[in-house]
Amino acid sequence: MLNIKLPKFALLAFKIVTGIISLFAIGIIAILVIVDPNDYKKQIANMVKEKTGHSLTINGAISLSVFPSIGLKIKDISLSGYTGFENKPLITAKEVSISAKLFPLLLKRLETKSISLTQAQVTLVRDAQGKTNWQGLIAGSSNSPQNIKTASSVKQAGDNNEDTDANVKFDIATIKLVDSSIGYSDAQTGENYYFSNININSSGISKRELEQLHVSFDYYPDAQKKRKPAKIIFTSSVKTNESLDSILFEKFTLQIGKMTLHGHLNTSLGKSGQTLTGTLKTNSFSPKKLIATLGPPVNTTDPSALESMQASFKLKYSNSNLRLSAIQLRLDDTKMTGSIGARLSKNAPFFSYKLNIDKINFNRYLPKAGELAEKKPKLTKNHINTPGKSKHKKNVPAIIPITLLRSINASGMLSINQLTISAITATSVKMPFSAQKGLIKFGKISAKLYGGHYDGNITVDVSAKIPKISINESLTAIKGKSVYRFLKPYLKFGRYLTNITGETNLSLNISTHGFSQKQLIKNANGSAAINIKNGRLHGLNIENFACNLVELTRGRQGKRSHNNFTAFELIKGSYKINKGVFSGNDFSLNGTGGLIQISGEGWGDMVNDRISYNIKADLVYSRCREKAPKNSASKKRTLAIKIKGRLSDPKVKADIATMAKENLRQKLLDKLKKRGLDFDKKDGKKNSKDKKKITIEDILSL
Repeated sequence: MLNIKLPKFALLAFKIVTGIISLFAIGIIAILVIVDPNDYKKQIANMVKEKTGHSLTINGAISLSVFPSIGLKIKDISLSGYTGFENKPLITAKEVSISAKLFPLLLKRLETKSISLTQAQVTLVRDAQGKTNWQGLIAGSSNSPQNIKTASSVKQAGDNNEDTDANVKFDIATIKLVDSSIGYSDAQTGENYYFSNININSSGISKRELEQLHVSFDYYPDAQKKRKPAKIIFTSSVKTNESLDSILFEKFTLQIGKMTLHGHLNTSLGKSGQTLTGTLKTNSFSPKKLIATLGPPVNTTDPSALESMQASFKLKYSNSNLRLSAIQLRLDDTKMTGSIGARLSKNAPFFSYKLNIDKINFNRYLPKAGELAEKKPKLTKNHINTPGKSKHKKNVPAIIPITLLRSINASGMLSINQLTISAITATSVKMPFSAQKGLIKFGKISAKLYGGHYDGNITVDVSAKIPKISINESLTAIKGKSVYRFLKPYLKFGRYLTNITGETNLSLNISTHGFSQKQLIKNANGSAAINIKNGRLHGLNIENFACNLVELTRGRQGKRSHNNFTAFELIKGSYKINKGVFSGNDFSLNGTGGLIQISGEGWGDMVNDRISYNIKADLVYSRCREKAPKNSASKKRTLAIKIKGRLSDPKVKADIATMAKENLRQKLLDKLKKRGLDFDKKDGKKNSKDKKKITIEDILSL
């Protein structure tokens, strides 16, 4: 038998180790035999109540395991809502379990193997007064930012006392949340959200990196869960440094329905503040289906709109400044590039952008016809009244979102190579924009269209109590049928006109104030002018209308023309706008070849839907198969027309009294001419060949 003599220090070490193991074994047996954690339920509940104001109820058993790791399981727990919400639990869970490695505890290091919460239900509520049922958990938490210490500060705090709690290190291996749910209800905003089947699984936290973070849950667009939920899945690997001031999300993916966002994000918390950088990209997905998954579905005018989208961009956040750069976005057949920035200050956030779009047809994305249709009030005789006054009253909702507009602080430039909106197609569109303290400006807007040019400045001022709007627009040398596309919203003679052609110059300068559309029209002041050269009025043959009027005055039936248009050399007119009423006295239309000349004056009340316009038409006699009277001073016959009634549906009729007066005047001039006299419109009398003055006796003798 071998006889080995150990050194004294080895023997001493052996005794110490065996002693520690013996004591540890005795401790384990003592804890298992003597300590029953269920005896401490009341103390635990009292401590939670004292610290948070919430009542903790442990309905199930508490079990404790010691070897090979210390484990604690609590079954069937419930945490009440804050004062005033006690009737409904804030949190319930079937089981909460925590397990920690045993030996690191002897070195004052807590290495948690796992923390798991099974079948937890979290119910968050905000009432109409703004109170919440989770109050106290956050406000009274020791994990608030002011109580968090960095690793370096913890180390410094423990340098002078090795036994302080600051030397305890926390490492968590895995965190799990299994088959849980979260509901949120806000009585102030009416918002309701519900998330179910929440599963979170992570590993590798003790190495300061998550080898895999997996989060999945179902999102219900309505709290009543009547609609099919959206499946949302997030996966990523997460790395951090020892001081936990830098976190890197690598190769992460966020999947919502059929949309997948993937890329990487890097966030850090240094002396200069928090920073976040990354690159993100989506797959090709259907925005229409994604919207329907997350909320109410949208129905567009074009069923094929919002069917395909793909995007990529770079993200950078630092010192409350967020910037999205290198944006590449494709929506259906539209491509957009550019950048978007934001200064996310609490008092006055500011946004900026510079975006370029190759082509877009906004008509495709308008709501489907009938979705936003409003019932139009039935017009009665009460609508007909004097200008500026209306007996017909109705409440009209405000169309200017004042609160939203006042909150906008932004500037930017939108460039569109080809834009289609309503019946207008424009190219080289430039739309500068700025908004600050309730003053919103679009200007100077410019665009090329139909051989001409558009320039405009639009200002919306909501800084004062009542919103103000000013519009200054001009169309220059617009050619072809496009002019009707601009004028159609303003023309109320739709049942007469089907189109207008020619080269058009149009200017509009209006200022107004109010909340609703009716108020804005009623308070409109400004001017407008129109000039159209060498075109046609389609759907309206003024010449034929005038000739038929002649036939009717002679008791004969009018004839229908095969040419349903009026050719003209020039249409022009200028108008003053005062409190929603436009008026002008210089409207004129010169027919091609001078065969017909029209002049007009009058007013139109856009508020009360009324019009009163007097038209004078000089028509060459031969155009109506008439011969001019012998020795007539004029080769043209003058017709008078009145336009009366509703601006939206005017009545056109002959002005017999004016025509009779004009006919009498013409006969008088003809009689004077036979006697060698001529009548001067300016001073009432004029010498003819014999230099004889026209006297009252001359006129009476006729």
